[in-house]
Amino acid sequence: YFAPPRIFEGLLTSVTIRMEDAGAFKRWLYRTCMAHARRVGPALQSGQAVRWWDRLRYAAGDLLVYGPLRNTLGFSRVRVAYTAGEAIGPDLFTFYRSIGINLKQLYGSTETAVFVCLQPDDAVHA
Repeated sequence: YFAPPRIFEGLLTSVTIRMEDAGAFKRWLYRTCMAHARRVGPALQSGQAVRWWDRLRYAAGDLLVYGPLRNTLGFSRVRVAYTAGEAIGPDLFTFYRSIGINLKQLYGSTETAVFVCLQPDDAVHA
C-alpha cells in the first residue's frame, strides 16, 4: 500500500473521532488495548524479545481491536505500507506500527521519481 502522509493522518483522525463517539465500554477497550499496543507492538514487529504475558495480551487485543481496526481501514491484507512526500509524525507512525501495520517512509521519492532511502524492516521508530 502506498499513500501520502495526509491519507494516513485522515484515517487516524476518522478512527479517533469514531472512538470518541463510541460507547463507554468500547472507548475503554480501545484505549486499554492501544496503550498496550503502543508499548509492545513495535517491539513485536521488529522481532525483539517480549514477555509471554505481553504477547498474550497483544494477541487478545489483536482479536478484539487491532484486527477489526485493520480490516475497517482496509489494511487486513497489507504486508507493507509506504508513505512519501513529507515526513510523517512519530505519533502517527507509532499508531500504525502498534496495530500491526508495517509502515515505512520513503525518502527522496519526489526528487528522483522512485526512492533514494528506504526504512529497513527491523527499524523501530519511537
